[in-house]
Amino acid sequence: PVTGPLVGITGNVKRPAIYELKDRFDLQHLFELAGGIIPSAYTQQMQVERVVKNEKQIVIDINDKTLAKVRDFVLQDADLIKVFSIMDVDANAVYLRGNVKRPGKYSFAPGMKIRDLINQPEDLQSEAHMDYALIKRENPPNREAVLIPFNLGKLILQNDEAYNYDLAPKDQIFVFHQSLFKDQPFVTLEGEVRGFEPTAQEKALRAGQYAQAAPGPYGQAVPGQFGAPAVPGSVQYGQPASGTYSAPAPAQPGTAAPGQYNVAAPRQPAVSPSGQYGQPTAGSYGSQVSGQPGVALPGQYGQTAPAPYGVQVSGQPGAAFPDQYYPYNENLFEIRQIKDTLRFDYEKDKAREKDEIFYLLMAKIEEIEAEIEKDNRVTPGIINQLQIELEKAGRKDLSLRLGKLDEKLKVAIRIDLVGNMKVKDAILNAGGLTANASMESGEIIRQYPNNEFRTTYFNVARAMEGDPRDNLLLQDKDRIVIHSILEKNPRKNIFVTGDVTKPGTYQFTENMTVRDLIFKAGNVLESAYLDEAEITSVSVVNGRLGDLSHRKVNLKKALEGDAGHNVTLLPNDRLHVKQIADYHNVRFITLSGQMAFPGKYPFRKGERLSDIVERAGGFTPHAYLRGAQFTRVRVKELQQQGLKEMADRMERELLSGGAEQFATAVSKEEIAAKQGELEQKKKFVDTLRKTRATGRMTVYVADAGKLRNTEYDFELEDGDTLYVPERNSVVNVVGSVMSQSSHLYSENLSHQDYIDASGGYSYYADASNVYILKVDGGARRLSKNFIGWNSSRSRWEMTAYGAGVKDIEPGDTIVVPEKIERIAWLREIKDITQILMNIAVVAGVTIKLF
Repeated sequence: PVTGPLVGITGNVKRPAIYELKDRFDLQHLFELAGGIIPSAYTQQMQVERVVKNEKQIVIDINDKTLAKVRDFVLQDADLIKVFSIMDVDANAVYLRGNVKRPGKYSFAPGMKIRDLINQPEDLQSEAHMDYALIKRENPPNREAVLIPFNLGKLILQNDEAYNYDLAPKDQIFVFHQSLFKDQPFVTLEGEVRGFEPTAQEKALRAGQYAQAAPGPYGQAVPGQFGAPAVPGSVQYGQPASGTYSAPAPAQPGTAAPGQYNVAAPRQPAVSPSGQYGQPTAGSYGSQVSGQPGVALPGQYGQTAPAPYGVQVSGQPGAAFPDQYYPYNENLFEIRQIKDTLRFDYEKDKAREKDEIFYLLMAKIEEIEAEIEKDNRVTPGIINQLQIELEKAGRKDLSLRLGKLDEKLKVAIRIDLVGNMKVKDAILNAGGLTANASMESGEIIRQYPNNEFRTTYFNVARAMEGDPRDNLLLQDKDRIVIHSILEKNPRKNIFVTGDVTKPGTYQFTENMTVRDLIFKAGNVLESAYLDEAEITSVSVVNGRLGDLSHRKVNLKKALEGDAGHNVTLLPNDRLHVKQIADYHNVRFITLSGQMAFPGKYPFRKGERLSDIVERAGGFTPHAYLRGAQFTRVRVKELQQQGLKEMADRMERELLSGGAEQFATAVSKEEIAAKQGELEQKKKFVDTLRKTRATGRMTVYVADAGKLRNTEYDFELEDGDTLYVPERNSVVNVVGSVMSQSSHLYSENLSHQDYIDASGGYSYYADASNVYILKVDGGARRLSKNFIGWNSSRSRWEMTAYGAGVKDIEPGDTIVVPEKIERIAWLREIKDITQILMNIAVVAGVTIKLF
């Protein structure tokens, strides 16, 4: 059903929500629906956000201290009213923050001192920094912040009253953790450990800097700065911060809920226990008030309460760890980019001698790709081997990219060194061992004061059992290396490509045959060529990749279990299943016009024109076969390229010839004439560039029976078109004639008769070069001589013997060209007269002198 105006109200009212207005539309009525304002509402600054005519949004401020104007303020559909708070903090409170057991706000009383809040060491968290603490104070009237440091140790431990400063309202006391003032000892683990990259929030938690929910209305959170990290292995509980409107407090970093332990489980976020002030409170009408949690399980603070009026104010969602999902694998993307680059360069500059190198490199890259896709890590040393082979092949660029990828793939986890941490503790804090971890020898690389490094070896299995002989005590900056079982026994792969269901890389197992590999790949496709498959083998000589060898097998017999073809495969073999030639390559030709059944016909390679004509049912009785128009995509491309080359050549000749003509010109008139001629030629070249080729071919079309097995029965290509028109009984005359026109065809008329019927030649007609554009797309020059060349018969013959070939056919066009070169007789006679006069003057002077 259609609703009335909907308006929303939020902030310092009892029931913030979206309401539908029916009878009254004033602001006072909305306040009544929302249960009225609460005492903290600041009525001198209320704000209305309004959309005007679906075009723009404006803001209206309302200053109504006594709420006398609200009855007269009329609301509109989609208005949002915001009622702000009087102040952001309590005026009579002081705040205790940081590495203390009971942080929060406390009621201020005159004469209050620091020891009224921190009286004994038990009020502090462990590892509190005793030499430096801080009071942050706001000085009136500008609320300028002032920092007052004091020595917490002398105040608490030595009872030095000189540091027991007086407090003022709104003071904030900060107690710091020792880790903020010194480098935290750490150890590093590399190799086969299940570490993960911590998020920025986790790094902040480890450093003791976390977001602490501060008291404030409606779940507003003030980020804290000085939280203390928990000691690994201990069980601590998150201390919720008390505050108005049940703002949820964060747990201390590294802590756990009752019954949960964070030892050897660093991925589990700490959970604040349920308590009076730690839970978000759902509003009466679906508005949920929550503070900013420090670390929460996904969705812990993100749930919303059902609201009858459709208002849902969600809490802050918990943090999700990055190893829970992988929407994008940067390392996998990079190795595929390297593979594509190598393949593109090979196909661009394909040479037979590069085949073996290419296949060897591709096999290794695909092996690395498969390992990254599966575990996001690779067999130790495999990338270094590929880098060497790439550099030998002259691809140092790809080798450098692989080196950067190798650095990204290396697992190196840094964890804080606490107390008497041993090897087992460090491994468990790093997530434990991977399935490929070698349980034999591990390494501890230790740095000594003179920058000397020494390696201590230990048995990983005994260390994880807690054997004190191998579960060694760690020191600051120790580097633990856990090796992989693949270093001694590398994983072997085998490849299958081509027309199988799941082409790719598979793990090699002993005595694997061709049929086994096809089974792993999901069997062959329908398009697979079963008579022949190819196995490419890579040999290893003296620890280096050797030659590439190829052998062919009958895949059909191999699948039947024939031992001669179902051969045993070797590691790194590549089986290529070929595809039946032109299986997916279906070509099409379009037939139109006077065909019995026109349309778009599919065909396979090898079919000819007669086959398609026969499939289309031949031609209709009205078909004019001499006028058939056959076009081909490949011919169109060649014609277009020819037009481009012709235009380029003419442009070059035009530029070079034009300069020569201007240099030899003897008068201004000739220069002007040459200039006009040059402009005309340029326009012709521009027109030629804009011309688009049609791809038409001159063909001979007949019934399928007559056409078959003749030289005109050519093989078809994809994209060919054939249009057969109706008989056209018209002959066209164009060019330099008095009247360009069309005439009915008559067998008794010659080309000259049609020209005479068009008024005869014009003044500038070139009658000696008349030619005919034939209806089949060809062209023929007419000869008026007694003996002429017959191009259709390829011989010289007298006119009387040419009667067998008709000059004019229905649909032909007679073209009378125009003379290109003309003599400007007036200008030439003028120039000749000027020359003769100059000769006479010279002769007269000569006679006079001699």
